[in-house]
Amino acid sequence: MNPLVKRALAGVAVALSAAALPLMAAAPAFANGSLQGAATIKTAGGGANLQSGNGATNWTLRLPAGASCPGDGPNDGYRWQTYMVPSSVDPATLTFDSAGPVPNGFGASFRQPLYDTTSNPVVNQVPAAASPAPGPGPIINIPDVNFQVFSPGQIPAGVYNIGIACTLGGASATQESNFWNVQMTVATGTATDGNAQATWQNGTSPSAPTITSLTAGTNTATQGHIDVAFTNPAANPALTSCTLFVGTSAGGTQFSGAGGLSGNCTSPRTISGLSYGQQYFVRMTSTNSVGNSPVSNELSSTPVRPAVTNLTATPSPNTVTLDWDDAPLLGTDQYNIDICTQPATSPCLPASAGHASTANSATSNYTFTPAVPGQQYAFTVTYGAAGTSQGASAGAAPLSNSILVQDVSVTRPNGALVLTQVCGQYGNVPAEAASTGFQGGFPANAPAGNASGNTPSGPTLGAGGTGGTDPNYPSQYPNPANPTYPTHCSLDLGTASLVTSGPGAGQFFAASGRLNQVTVVDSRDTDPGWTLSATMGTFSAGPGKTFSGNQLGWTNASTDTAPFTDGSGNPYDQTVVNDPAVAPNTAGGAGTSHPVAHAAAGSGLGIATVDARIKVLIPIFARNGLYTGTLTITAA
Repeated sequence: MNPLVKRALAGVAVALSAAALPLMAAAPAFANGSLQGAATIKTAGGGANLQSGNGATNWTLRLPAGASCPGDGPNDGYRWQTYMVPSSVDPATLTFDSAGPVPNGFGASFRQPLYDTTSNPVVNQVPAAASPAPGPGPIINIPDVNFQVFSPGQIPAGVYNIGIACTLGGASATQESNFWNVQMTVATGTATDGNAQATWQNGTSPSAPTITSLTAGTNTATQGHIDVAFTNPAANPALTSCTLFVGTSAGGTQFSGAGGLSGNCTSPRTISGLSYGQQYFVRMTSTNSVGNSPVSNELSSTPVRPAVTNLTATPSPNTVTLDWDDAPLLGTDQYNIDICTQPATSPCLPASAGHASTANSATSNYTFTPAVPGQQYAFTVTYGAAGTSQGASAGAAPLSNSILVQDVSVTRPNGALVLTQVCGQYGNVPAEAASTGFQGGFPANAPAGNASGNTPSGPTLGAGGTGGTDPNYPSQYPNPANPTYPTHCSLDLGTASLVTSGPGAGQFFAASGRLNQVTVVDSRDTDPGWTLSATMGTFSAGPGKTFSGNQLGWTNASTDTAPFTDGSGNPYDQTVVNDPAVAPNTAGGAGTSHPVAHAAAGSGLGIATVDARIKVLIPIFARNGLYTGTLTITAA
């Protein structure tokens, strides 16, 4: 560094005190500076972001859009200052005089302003005038800076807070208001790195990550894995990798791989190729372009094979027979059976009694004898070497020879979703309010809208409602095991009546009746729920005589199986929900499929009956005739 630069730096405080802008005396009290956001290190002139440089690199700071002091410079006396202080110094507590942050110092006591490219300190800068006044003063004209004013060793290696702060008045604990900050990491350089012989990185090395959990799992017959979940604090610059350290002793004295398992920083990460039954200790670090973080906390986990499945313990006179599913794919045919008397405070049977373990790769079972009748035993089955698998447990008490046993078997048949109907059987439907073409208040069980009402056609119920006149009609209605029911019934609504008053007068003929009762029986194992839907086809009385199925509508009612509780206290309730009624003479109405009633998943099992009032409005322009159409009902 040339002598002129050294002399200029040594005399900077004196020179500036003579030429400094006046500091305003009237100042409000700020308890501490308030961080307004991050400053950004940019290339000279404020172009692209700049990640690194040396003492001779020209760079500048840029603040977020609209960065301002609480008041302006010309009217309110605010000034803005630059600072560079160790990361241990909180920028919110800084005070400033005409030479920058105080106390000014180098080396271990480093505390300086930034210096522009002509080695002048950037201090006591004037915020722009508020527009309109009064108001905040925008921070403008931030110059390019570098470290050429410093000599080797004056900036010790380390992390620094660098930024811009607004001040009002002379140096005091209440002088600073807004500030913007960024961190920079400085390292010792060589003579090629400028007068200060230093290099720098934008940001700092990361803070330590935190391992939140370890989850062990199974990979193959001989190897398991551990999933490592972790979090990383925000880092500047961004993380480039995270390294897992895996050892078989605490403190990470043994590592997996050469120096650890380096990889991405997406949680969780998986460590594979681990031995079953071995306890592993895991730590980690994270890395960015500045350096490595401190080591994280440490957790441990032990991979083990899963437990055998479907373990049962069946008591017999003086014996208990154990059965379970074999596990050949998990790399063992050696099963260990630990046997304890109950309660659990009783000691387990010793190995010398011949009941501690056995090997059985063919049938995966074990018979425990001799045994004390009536004594409760707990059996735990593991496999492979001790500690390499989870255990499955079951309990039983051997029977006495004076006890007789009869095994009772019963088969629950396969269930089905069965849709049935009974021609000529009608259930209750609610009375309705008056609507277009129809009077209101019809009794629940009476025809509505015409004199004749329904005329049933097809198989009908006999006396008592348990059989039909059709010899093919089953006697046990309804029965999903024998779902042979009539799929075709007729519904004769008689002769429609001209609507002569109220809405629809002179526009329609009206007829109504009741739907042949429909039954939905659901006995499926999965209980997925069901929906009953209906679609009315086109009415036709021959060539040139048709009208749309949208002229039909319905209002439905349903009943469902009452709630009950089984002998083990498990409740169940079939719940059927009526879907909205469909009005006759509706665009997009019954001519397209519409839901009539439904049961949600988990509440569909049982027998549900669905009834409906059917109403038809025949347009006045339809030609006379006997019109028929097909109402198709589906359940799914």
